[in-house]
Amino acid sequence: AKAMRWMRRNRPLVAGVGALLLTALVGLAAGLYAVGMEQARTRHELNRAEANLELARKAVDECFILATRDPLLQAEKMRPVRRLLLEKALPFYEGFQVHNSNDPALAQEMAVNLFRVAHILSEQGNKRAALAAYLQARDIFQQLAGRPGATQEAQSWLARVWHNLGKIHHDLQDRSAARSAYTEALSLRRSLARNSSSDPEAQLDLAQT
Repeated sequence: AKAMRWMRRNRPLVAGVGALLLTALVGLAAGLYAVGMEQARTRHELNRAEANLELARKAVDECFILATRDPLLQAEKMRPVRRLLLEKALPFYEGFQVHNSNDPALAQEMAVNLFRVAHILSEQGNKRAALAAYLQARDIFQQLAGRPGATQEAQSWLARVWHNLGKIHHDLQDRSAARSAYTEALSLRRSLARNSSSDPEAQLDLAQT
């Protein structure tokens, strides 16, 4: 009752404050709407950027797989073509970063990229740099393969790294390290071949080592 009497006595002041509050509320509503629209636009742009990045990543992976596995490109006369494809893929793999290394999926993706960087560097003749990248990939894959409930995929990648380390050490004329690396790869691939007796790829990997 006192507040109502005060408001009747001070109608101009109350009207001014009311108008000010109304203006502030309208401004706030407009600001919130604008922020909401901007956030929606940002989310849309982010989703589109992530989709484009995924497409680019798949394209780079296809280049790598083509250069390393396609039978038509494995002939010696096709080496310049292989090197060109791999050189184009190298900056992408070198620029790949993982911000949450505790996530096994991201850690494996990082290790796979390191493996590919090492393979490309080896093809370019940079054996020392390739060795360093392979060792980083090995350390990550060893952690992944040692986790409870580790998948055969992680063990298969670890075996592949050990096999390639054997080749790198051999190229660097370190026979002892090469033999040790090949022995590790052989042990892992024998186990994988026993567990996947119907998988021809596992048998082929074992035969190569």
